[in-house]
Amino acid sequence: MTDTTLTGHDDAPADLVGYGPITAATARNIAADSIWQALHTDNTGTVTGVGRHRYRPSAALADLIRARDVTCRFPGCGQTRTDIDHTIRFPYGKTEEGNLGCLCRRRHHRAKTAGENHKTGWKVTQRDHGILQWTSPTGRAYTTHPRRTRLVN
Repeated sequence: MTDTTLTGHDDAPADLVGYGPITAATARNIAADSIWQALHTDNTGTVTGVGRHRYRPSAALADLIRARDVTCRFPGCGQTRTDIDHTIRFPYGKTEEGNLGCLCRRRHHRAKTAGENHKTGWKVTQRDHGILQWTSPTGRAYTTHPRRTRLVN
């Protein structure tokens, strides 16, 4: 499927590997509920490159973020069951260490996402070294830091 088909700018059919041609509408429905990665091809359809811009972090990056954050990074929350969330919403923000943090799904991941949509007013920015700056709906600022790990010799 081309980018223009995926974004709805045309209705060119797509090729579902192992199945064959499918309509543009079917391809968009599958893509909307999937994890996908760009394949760059030449004019013959031969793959010439693989995109590295992806929504989900690699296993190594996910391990790094979980080890850095340990708990939900919302001010005052200590929940250990968390999602890895983009500070700047994907695809506008990259899937990299400086744009990821742990947030509990039930409350704070949703509160942050709703804040992006101006429903709750909570905003977050990420500074160097995983420091998160939260701003409440009333404008008060809260800073959360990654947990420090003490090394033992």
